[in-house]
Amino acid sequence: MKKWEFSPLAQGEYEHSDNGAGGKYGGKLVLRPSSIDSYIRCPYSFYKQQILGEYGAPNSASQVGTALHFVMEEAIGAKLNGEELSVDDMQRVGVKAWREYNKKAEIQYHGDQTYQSMADDLYAGVLGLSEALDCVDAVGSESRHSVTIDGDHPLFGAMSGSLDVEIPDGVVDLKFTGKKKSKPDDYVLQQSSYAMLREYNGLTTDKLQILNVVRPTKAAKAKADKSGEELVAQWHIMEMKPNIPYVEHWVNIILNKTEQYATYCKLTDHSPDDISEEDKDKQKADFAELLFQGTSPSNSFLCNNTWCSHYTTCPHVEALRDAEKFDEVELFGGQ
Repeated sequence: MKKWEFSPLAQGEYEHSDNGAGGKYGGKLVLRPSSIDSYIRCPYSFYKQQILGEYGAPNSASQVGTALHFVMEEAIGAKLNGEELSVDDMQRVGVKAWREYNKKAEIQYHGDQTYQSMADDLYAGVLGLSEALDCVDAVGSESRHSVTIDGDHPLFGAMSGSLDVEIPDGVVDLKFTGKKKSKPDDYVLQQSSYAMLREYNGLTTDKLQILNVVRPTKAAKAKADKSGEELVAQWHIMEMKPNIPYVEHWVNIILNKTEQYATYCKLTDHSPDDISEEDKDKQKADFAELLFQGTSPSNSFLCNNTWCSHYTTCPHVEALRDAEKFDEVELFGGQ
């Protein structure tokens, strides 16, 4: 397997954008820690989002989580400046961020969530977060670390990640999840990606932490309503060790696969003149479906219509849906 080299990229040289795809560094795409996870869970979804830039509307759960990220950023920024945000201040920041986020796209409700339940989750999340931040030894917030991808990759020019919180010897990442505590193993790859970016920029990472704020259950909400108590989201701080070789292995796989795709597209572009542009596009799409085969619903909890915006049009899901026996389409499994 071809191994790619990485070089440090100073902050300010990389133009960040909220969109996960498109020319960002040297006219090429930028690989993100979250997109590495996306590739492992479903290569086809990675292809649609990271290469084609086809993103669906975020669901209601992610909208609340994004608002909490803004709250944490403001609270830590104030703390580093010798100030302290009150809980009321944090609530105002959260509501403003949530409303601004909701203006960008129509809300895609997750499960039985409603606008009111989202508001309840946000208020409970802020209360839990305000308690948790007292246990975080922050020295920085929303910092970005980047590396260039050397070797003239045809699609990707750099890899970059924005860190929620930096502590003296590592990184803390906020995760807002539903109903139960997360498993640290679910985040080793993404968090180790941040450690890799820090290492290439001369920073040692000894500790990776997940600040897990857990959305209150229906039972907890009902109990709070009955007792008149204030509902506070549960929170946990979970630690893990970085595994940088693991990240480098998967990054090299992704870069090699995408290089194959780009090479094929270039060859297709130089096809004989009697082949129409429509046929060329179809050839590229067919090749991409083979190269970035999707995972099966049994192999990924994200492979459903709630979490994946490409589920209803995914050719691999369609094959599973039409097959009489799973064994007939086993090749579509990503595991």
